[in-house]
Amino acid sequence: MALGTSRTKSTTEAILGLHPGIAPDDSRFAEGNLIITDLNLSGTTVTLFGESDPLDVALVDELGRRGCSTHSVTVPSGWLASSTHAIIRLDTPAGRSAFDGLINGAGASSRVVAVCEVPPDADSSARTSDECRRCGATHDVSLIWHPALQVTLSDVTAPMPPELVPPAHDLASTIADRLALRARSPRRPAFASQTFYPETGSTLR
Repeated sequence: MALGTSRTKSTTEAILGLHPGIAPDDSRFAEGNLIITDLNLSGTTVTLFGESDPLDVALVDELGRRGCSTHSVTVPSGWLASSTHAIIRLDTPAGRSAFDGLINGAGASSRVVAVCEVPPDADSSARTSDECRRCGATHDVSLIWHPALQVTLSDVTAPMPPELVPPAHDLASTIADRLALRARSPRRPAFASQTFYPETGSTLR
């Protein structure tokens, strides 16, 4: 199984198909209760609500290497009721439109990974988390926060250090890992929130 990383994997990581450094948060992977699970998404169609930027390109590539077909939606058109597995980029127009439709009850229960750049203020973060939590009452929702994907100036004296800018392929692999992990769990309403930390080796904690 291709995972899009040149780093050496441990035996457990190689068996589980995990991106190096990611500690699984699913109870099936608890110490002493390890169940070997294939995290390949072969045969799955994933709907990607985004904007055809480098992260979208990396996601399509990563999902393709895992055997997925990808349906990309880049214009605001709401939620597609046929979507059973989806990646929603909340900070894009198409993603926001899809998520609004999902919140309003469109479609049957789906597995969703919502992805969003960490907002500059706590209120926005809390509002997004609350929306995802409410959506998790009907769908299996995972929220992944990430830092900006390019070096930008928050002000003239505080540029983001380059080492804190995650390569798109690292974030894409992390997102695909999360979707694969949830795809192997029973489909039920759920919510989980995690943050991607590129400075610690692409880990979620």
